[in-house]
Amino acid sequence: MLGCNLIEEKKEKGWRGESNGKASEWRAWDWKAPMGVIFGRRKWVVNVPVGKVLFPIACLVVIILLPVILIYKLAIVLFKKKPEPLVGIDIGSSGIKLIEFGERGGKRFLKKFDFEKLEPLVVESGAIMDFERFDAALGRLVARNGLQGRRVALGISGHSVISKHITLPEMTPEELAASMRWEAEQYIPFDLNFVYVDWQRVESDNLPADCMCVLLTAAKKDVVDDYREALKRAGMRPVVVDIEGYALVNAFAAMYEAPKDKTVVLADVGAGMTNLAVLARGHYAFSRDIALGTSSFSEKGGESRLPGTQVVVREIGRSLEFCESVSSGNQIDIIYLFGGGAKEAAFVSEMKNRFTKSQILIGDSLAGLRDVDGAFGEFKVDELVPEYAVAVGLALRKG
Repeated sequence: MLGCNLIEEKKEKGWRGESNGKASEWRAWDWKAPMGVIFGRRKWVVNVPVGKVLFPIACLVVIILLPVILIYKLAIVLFKKKPEPLVGIDIGSSGIKLIEFGERGGKRFLKKFDFEKLEPLVVESGAIMDFERFDAALGRLVARNGLQGRRVALGISGHSVISKHITLPEMTPEELAASMRWEAEQYIPFDLNFVYVDWQRVESDNLPADCMCVLLTAAKKDVVDDYREALKRAGMRPVVVDIEGYALVNAFAAMYEAPKDKTVVLADVGAGMTNLAVLARGHYAFSRDIALGTSSFSEKGGESRLPGTQVVVREIGRSLEFCESVSSGNQIDIIYLFGGGAKEAAFVSEMKNRFTKSQILIGDSLAGLRDVDGAFGEFKVDELVPEYAVAVGLALRKG
């Protein structure tokens, strides 16, 4: 599964858990040495080899303890409680979306499905601007769904996030962890003391045999910490902070079958932010956040004098042109539209006019669940639901 967790500590040597350089000390024991005890200043020695006494005792201890240990391990396997599923929380400028899945008979079903509207200017460009009103809205959502104490996965996006593919020589995970701080200093244009960093090895085409591709991700600590503390104040436990573009890819992979011979674009058009993710021949290839969304549709376009829908489509086009230029000119075959923008007829029409060589489809965040008996339960969802793709991807995370 594609993704990062920006709040998970890296234990590998060379990043946050550096070795202190001291070798462990081992003391040899002479099994043939005589046993002895000291009374006062006199040592009374019995000339009996230690091994002859301790070896039978050790064997007896092993014989007694081994069945106990095996029974204990078996009990853990048989009665171990499955980890509690994560609640996916997608925070945008228009509101907070919530998704939680359950499992029945090996099949996934929708357990929680909710939305809490945010007032204007509470969240802007991926950051909380009004903490008081944000806390109030989040508190209502938590109370309504009984989320106190629940483990949640959160997605972030915007200018505070950096995501880069880097090509490195083939190396072990330990060697990669030891080298990532130096690599991060080269590619991340922020002081590393003020960002959270994570990385993941990913599949990529056209790589030399002795090289590998690594997805490097960083986000500013102040933005991440603002969200984490807000979730904690509401009584939840944030355990995963992922990137919204990655969550979009994971949702698509779970709900659709990505074609292996085509280039697919996922465009999640929210109120104030558009998340783009590109899959080339089934592999994640590119992502970008555009600080425009459906709230721009009614605007005149400022200096450009273009209608708002055309401005958003133009910026999407520029990003995808850049993607084509860095991916050997692969033509975009299919564009899936998610988010509130996918329900705007004028925007969909403008996308079809702009990308005449690509197939434009409306994505369904809940595709693949509709054939499961009782999947929606009390939820009356009869039409396509493009708005919840990021929340779905977050709810699918393991943490």
